[in-house]
Amino acid sequence: MKTKSRREFLRSGILSSLFLSTSAALGPLFANDKGFLTPRYKPYKRSSGSLDWKRVRELFPINPDLHHFNVAGLGPTSLPVLEAMSGIQEELAFNGRDGRWHYKQAREKLAEFVDADEDSISFTRNTTEGMNIAAQMIPFEEGDEVILTDQDHIGGAAPFVALQKQKGVKIKLAKLNPNGENLLEDILAQITPKTKAISVCHVCCTNGMILPVKEIVETCKKKNIFSIVDGAQAVGMLPLHLDELGADFYAASGHKWLYGPIGTGFLYSSQKVLETLDPPLVGAYSDRSFDLDSAAITYLTEASRNEYGTRNPANVVGLANAITLINQLELKAIQIRAKGLRDAFLDFLKDLGQIEILSPVERAHPAMLSFRSKGHDSKELVDSLRSQKRVRLRHVYEGNLDAVRVSIPIYASDEDFNLLLLALKEMLKR
Repeated sequence: MKTKSRREFLRSGILSSLFLSTSAALGPLFANDKGFLTPRYKPYKRSSGSLDWKRVRELFPINPDLHHFNVAGLGPTSLPVLEAMSGIQEELAFNGRDGRWHYKQAREKLAEFVDADEDSISFTRNTTEGMNIAAQMIPFEEGDEVILTDQDHIGGAAPFVALQKQKGVKIKLAKLNPNGENLLEDILAQITPKTKAISVCHVCCTNGMILPVKEIVETCKKKNIFSIVDGAQAVGMLPLHLDELGADFYAASGHKWLYGPIGTGFLYSSQKVLETLDPPLVGAYSDRSFDLDSAAITYLTEASRNEYGTRNPANVVGLANAITLINQLELKAIQIRAKGLRDAFLDFLKDLGQIEILSPVERAHPAMLSFRSKGHDSKELVDSLRSQKRVRLRHVYEGNLDAVRVSIPIYASDEDFNLLLLALKEMLKR
């Protein structure tokens, strides 16, 4: 059986040398009615106690000829995650079960990671789905205003722009300075008596600029304005305390800096929102009580009501295992290494000359940097690096930035990084 042979390979191959476990190399792979027992493992460390990042890369089945520095777009997932998902799929097929109980276990893991009450967390397919739920849940009326920024990703902005056609909502756009100056002032300056909501990204996808979300949320509370945060570029790289932040909504993806399965994400909803607003989409598992004869439904006041109908538990188990890997590597260690590489890359760009740095010095994501060459088209540069050097970056068009974005993954080896520098230097000389 193909799956079995792969599992035997993983247990006897590189994973067994990278992880320590209480049982087999990956721990138990099959579930029973009490729930899935996720693998417990520890990253390989040198005798000095420091992480061996080259060995960490071996956890990721990414093509060795591909030098992927676009984790802000997609973070390829790891072998432990893939193996856990495969085990779940086989177990459910074997027992003819839907695996609904796995959601509770995964939710507990995620809630602990983002420091939130698990009743406030619902799983989604991506950040965009979470933002859509938030946009549709808020009781907008014609003439209400929503404040967005010109650095928003389409997935965070489109759900609110769509409200123009649906409900006659007006969009107000705060134009942000890429160097990070006057961020709070420029956003709050857009507030009027008609402002119903403010939706901002925690970290701008354009250049890694960290927005003052705490201050924005606090202002929203004082003025009775709904607060929505797009956390796609934050979760997995920045420490989160969502209950303390207190936003009405916080949406994020699992397939970026968490290196979780494609098609995973979550939405945090405040208890106030859950108690006072109805969900926009419902079905089985959304209700506390339902009676078709009297056409009556009472909704749950837990965020899990958004997880209506039959879903794929392998995805959330995979996400939980991805979080386990981040926890084992330790977020602080990930940040320190990423920032070291980012700083080295910044020095490299400065030495090249004719480069405009488009990321801020302060309030900057530790693993993201955007720049523009004065003598080269940004999109052409990204395309050439991908086709000729197998180096994958991202062209940034949002906010009219027209930039090249580098985002540094945890699996980037020193060889990967040096190849990035050499390839970029060669391209910029042409």
